[in-house]
Amino acid sequence: MAQLACGIDFGTSNTTVGLAVRGGVAHLIPLEDAHPTIPSAVFCEADGPLLFGRAGIAAYVEGVDGRLMRGLKSTLGSGLIAGRTQVGARAVSFRDVIARFFGHLQARLGAHVDRLPAVTLGRPVHFVDGDPAADRAAETALQEIAQAAGFSQIAFQFEPIAAALAYEATVLHEELVLIVDIGGGTSDSCSAFRR
Repeated sequence: MAQLACGIDFGTSNTTVGLAVRGGVAHLIPLEDAHPTIPSAVFCEADGPLLFGRAGIAAYVEGVDGRLMRGLKSTLGSGLIAGRTQVGARAVSFRDVIARFFGHLQARLGAHVDRLPAVTLGRPVHFVDGDPAADRAAETALQEIAQAAGFSQIAFQFEPIAAALAYEATVLHEELVLIVDIGGGTSDSCSAFRR
């Protein structure tokens, strides 16, 4: 049986999940209807279920009573990750909201695989600039959330390096390249030199 590889880009604005047979071509799986991306958004209805992505944004726009949360990735490197926010009559933790979002991703991935493969999570070069302890805490929190969603083998890849590797797969001759990852929360760059 071929070994599967999975990559998740949990972005500040949008999230994608890629799947490939090791050594093969990767493809993005649909996360919301036929869309290969899902807005990194969670809507907590005051007295109802959580809604994810476009469905959550639509509920907010339609005026459903509740709370829309975006930019959840930015809570990873801050004290907010351990905090709670009020939704109607209940308090929910940001960690739990992100965990539920990851559970939603895991369910979508489960429609394509029999068992969860090892996963590589994209991460910014720095979750928090100038604070190595907060940066480590952010990565640890993300790893724990992914483990709680059922991923047992977790690795991390810097997002601009992942972009450089994806570009490299398309190159037919030697090039000098500057890769810039302009994210919703962070921006990073790397240079790729080949001789």
